[in-house]
Amino acid sequence: MGLALWAAGPAWAQGESVFLELAPSNRLSSRLPGLTVRHLSHRAAGPECPQNVLNLDFFYPQGFGRPGIDEAVAGAITSEFEERRDEGRDQFFCGRELCGSASCGLWGMEKTFAVYNSSPRFVSVLFTEESYTGGAHGNLDFSVLNFDLENDRPMTLTDLFPSPEKSLSAYWSHVYAEWCRNRGVNFPLHFKTEEKCKPGESLQTPDEFQEAGQLEDLGRLIFTSLGVTLLLGPYESGSYASGSQALDLPKETLMEIGANPAIWLE
Repeated sequence: MGLALWAAGPAWAQGESVFLELAPSNRLSSRLPGLTVRHLSHRAAGPECPQNVLNLDFFYPQGFGRPGIDEAVAGAITSEFEERRDEGRDQFFCGRELCGSASCGLWGMEKTFAVYNSSPRFVSVLFTEESYTGGAHGNLDFSVLNFDLENDRPMTLTDLFPSPEKSLSAYWSHVYAEWCRNRGVNFPLHFKTEEKCKPGESLQTPDEFQEAGQLEDLGRLIFTSLGVTLLLGPYESGSYASGSQALDLPKETLMEIGANPAIWLE
């Protein structure tokens, strides 16, 4: 399996910009020389219909040098892997009467990762999940685990914005502006949403951001040396055909609206 995200980088993006790639090939960070790749794999064929095969391949990093972070990453991925394996055992395998039908076949799921360091203290682990479980097309999903290495704990919203009540409105206005710019520059005419992106209008959080707009666990946000990238998967910012989006905000903009500068201190 392999999907690539097509997205033109913003003019300011140089260095470690996320997302001229979408499915990272288990990319480790040079700042963390102890990191290694772990692999969970499961292959199973249907007992009554052996051509129906379930394939699971989950990769994740270990060796952060912080026990709490290693345990959190391994625990999250192992738990999800076991859940998907059990779902496959209970739901995937078809009885003999459906053997060979469009409802059954080769089902697969691959989870890969990339590790980003905005500074020596903070780390983002992006997981990209590509799957096919029947239907017209495969599916794509993202999740991000963000950690404070110095304190061996997950990052919280107040690590990004010490005073969220003062910063979040401006943050979402900038996100929406980048969303409009991205759609206007990178998408064909029939995917654009000019009615929602008129110049000079008051920038509000559009409906498409409601799911991705929950910032409490920072689960869609990647911190890099350049700023942050908010990931929107298919259906979160339009139709499946309009694809995924990576909305980049530079650190200078974020600090102007109250972000913690320590996130980007070298």
